Order: sequence, then structure tokens, then C-alpha cells
Amino acid sequence: MAVEPFTVGPQLEERVFRAGLQALRRAIGDADLLTFPKRPNGTPMLLRQGFFERLLSAQLELSSSPASDVSAAQTDVRHLGLAQLLFIRCSHLEAQFAPTMTTQTSFLASVDSALDEQLARRLASSPGSVQIPTGAVADVSRAVILIYGVQSEIKEVACEKWLFRSGGLEGLLDLPSCALCKLAEVIPAYAYSQRRSAEGEAAAALGGSGLRKTGRV
Repeated sequence: MAVEPFTVGPQLEERVFRAGLQALRRAIGDADLLTFPKRPNGTPMLLRQGFFERLLSAQLELSSSPASDVSAAQTDVRHLGLAQLLFIRCSHLEAQFAPTMTTQTSFLASVDSALDEQLARRLASSPGSVQIPTGAVADVSRAVILIYGVQSEIKEVACEKWLFRSGGLEGLLDLPSCALCKLAEVIPAYAYSQRRSAEGEAAAALGGSGLRKTGRV
């Protein structure tokens, strides 16, 4: 049964996005942060594994790390898992690097890109998942993280399933498992839309509905 939409905000989109990163990290968890991939012969795949061991155990800060160390570790970012990438990103949400610290800024940009890729893989990893085109990965990732952020702000209701639409992509986002599934026949879910004010703030409008196979609400 449909319910009247209600609004969260207005809030700056970046604030909602940061809240979404933290909520997604809680959903994924911090297990196996210090478990790293290995080559078939058993040797570490990461060339700078020690750097990440210290970074992921909060023994190292990017801002105080030599640029040469950060630059050398940047090529290893693509081998990190989703939980590891979320830990690094959430640990630097308030980071403000000096204009001269371009290496640290570039490192976090690589983390963002790898996070988008790993999140897309997670969303599409379950049976019956929606397949995400390569060109849509960044947009899908941001939209998913914003939904996690909006859900974390809701006090009136708690819904684990959200109707997801981004471009021509449609699916049902399950927040606890972080899976993007094809729409079922009738499933209680919430839909998310966004309005922008003149000041650039975002208001999230939410409405409950029963989703049908067509995905219309």
C-alpha cells in the first residue's frame, strides 16, 4: 500500500554522500582488513603491502606520509577489496590536503575510482543481479551511496529495499547485502528522488510503494 512521500533535508549532497559512505562501510563491515591477495605462487600481489598494513591499522596517515611512499603505493590500490577501500575513504572524509600535496590527492582519487569498481562488482555478484555497464559504474556507485546516506538520515521508517533507477538501469537495492537485484513481482520498497534548491542543497523525497515487474511506482 502506498504512503505519502516525505522529505529528508534539504541537505548538501556531499554531506549525504559522506553519510552514505559511512553507512555502506557499516553494512560491509571491517572483517579481513589485513587480508591481501596473493599470486598463484603465494607471494604478495601488492608491491607495498606494508604501507597498506599500517594504513589499514590506523598506524599511518596519508597527510604525514612521504610523497614517494604514497606514490609507490598508488598502483596497488586496484588490488584492494571493498571493505579496505571504504576504510581508507571513510578515514579521510575530512582530509584537507595542502595544494602542494598533489600525491595524496591523486591517491584518494585512485581509491574513489577503485571503490566504484568494487562496489559495482558487489552489487552484481548475487544470483539474479542487475548487470552494470562499464560506462555506468561511476553514476551507479554514487547513486547507491546516496541512498545509503538518505536511509541513515531517516527516523520515521526503516526500509531495507529501495527502488533504484540510474539512467536506463532499474533494480531493487537491498541495503543489508548491498545487492542490486532485478525487480520482482510485488515487493514493499522505498523510492528515492532528489530536488535541488538555489543554494545547491539536496532534498531527498521518499515514498513507499509496492513495486511491480515494470518497476513503476
